[in-house]
Amino acid sequence: MQEELIFIGNQVSCRYVSVSDGGTPLAITFQQRLPENVDKSINQLGFAQRFLEKIKINAFHVLIHENHWYQTGEIFECIEAIKKRSEYNLATRRILYGSSMGAYASLLFMKQFRLNSVIAISPLFSIDRKKVPDEKRWGKDLVGLEFLYDEIPQSISIYTDVYIIYDPYSADRLHVDLLNISGATLLRLPFSGHPSSIYLSETGMLSYLVKNIMNGHLGPSDVGYLIRLAFRKRRSARSFYINLFRLVYAKRKMIMSDYILFLGRINFPGDPFFKKIQK
Repeated sequence: MQEELIFIGNQVSCRYVSVSDGGTPLAITFQQRLPENVDKSINQLGFAQRFLEKIKINAFHVLIHENHWYQTGEIFECIEAIKKRSEYNLATRRILYGSSMGAYASLLFMKQFRLNSVIAISPLFSIDRKKVPDEKRWGKDLVGLEFLYDEIPQSISIYTDVYIIYDPYSADRLHVDLLNISGATLLRLPFSGHPSSIYLSETGMLSYLVKNIMNGHLGPSDVGYLIRLAFRKRRSARSFYINLFRLVYAKRKMIMSDYILFLGRINFPGDPFFKKIQK
């Protein structure tokens, strides 16, 4: 395995990780939003970096040095650095992959690349309150943030397969409705929360799903079947009970919320979330 920093900026950087001699797909990932206490230096791991290394897929990982939602001119310098590489130009398949803020970036910059697919997990249309007044999350990130590149509808390529995985009972539904991407495969995963990747990982479906989309082994109908299978395996997902409980409790349906807590405690005995809630 070889790693190389191909672009280093003040706002974004990019690492290329080679784990195969060729003949495999090339992934391009955009970092998701990072918590305040997480390393944002060039030493950070890229989004899904260890997973892609494990399944032997070469990847360019776009890194962030603050949660700027990719509103920086450096991102285009970074993209150009990727496109100049022989590994990009010789790849037989190219896939953008991101979650949450990274999924937003994957859709926002997809026209900048020659792609086969985009995998966007729990994507956002925008966090600009002028565009999405009902969005209440990530308010801290708005302080001092100037929206320079925030027009996803103008950035969509009709020649690329787009897979959007999201929870239709969460705040993410509004964003997916606003995205309104013609021809996109919408994969609805009820009560998976934000991001839906946590649920998919808990059900054991995430790695299989992503690996096979990247390798071109799954089409929209196949992926839809796997998402339905993941929902049938919901009892093995801790996040399913947590998200369902929060939704029901917010609606003040106390008998049902008590029952969901009961099921959570049975399926995940000793789990701190279910233990700490006393009703």
